[in-house]
Amino acid sequence: SPAPYFQLASVLEKQGRKDDATRIRAQVRRNEVGSYGWFKRMFARAFFWPVHYGASPCRALGLMLGLFIAFVASVAWLKSSEQMAPTATGIFRDSCYYGATTCVENLGAWQEVRIAIPSPKLRYVPPDYPRMSPLEFGLEAFVPLFSFGQRQHWAPASPAVRLILAVVAFLGIFLGSLFAAAVSGLLMPRSA
Repeated sequence: SPAPYFQLASVLEKQGRKDDATRIRAQVRRNEVGSYGWFKRMFARAFFWPVHYGASPCRALGLMLGLFIAFVASVAWLKSSEQMAPTATGIFRDSCYYGATTCVENLGAWQEVRIAIPSPKLRYVPPDYPRMSPLEFGLEAFVPLFSFGQRQHWAPASPAVRLILAVVAFLGIFLGSLFAAAVSGLLMPRSA
């Protein structure tokens, strides 16, 4: 029965030991989740484990920051290995994008973009086309409120890599949401 543990947590809290009280309440939540059926237990753990069952929202924040750093590092590596490609749809119809001889623009002023996947090729984008920035790309992916124009102008050339980055960004948003929910009290351990 969780009632004695909640009483112990209340006593500890009155003694000024709030961390110990929170830890006991979190353990009650962990035991409660452990008694669920398999599917419900896995679902509940996905929500409660990153915030240490409400005792430590910073775990979710740390995981999110770790994913963000890995995401930005991956995008920087993709950029340096020429695996990021322009994606603005209007540019694909322009003959200058392909460096065709029918291009009426001065290609010397256009930015060269080398794309190594699926086969090495050289493309050209207008001088005012946004330059690829891994940090801005990552911020747009992890904080949808930001809009630097990176994700609408750049994407990995490989669909598989695009999918992997989308999954990592989703996990980052999920962990950030759990952190916000835990800090606001929605995922805090219950008192009774």
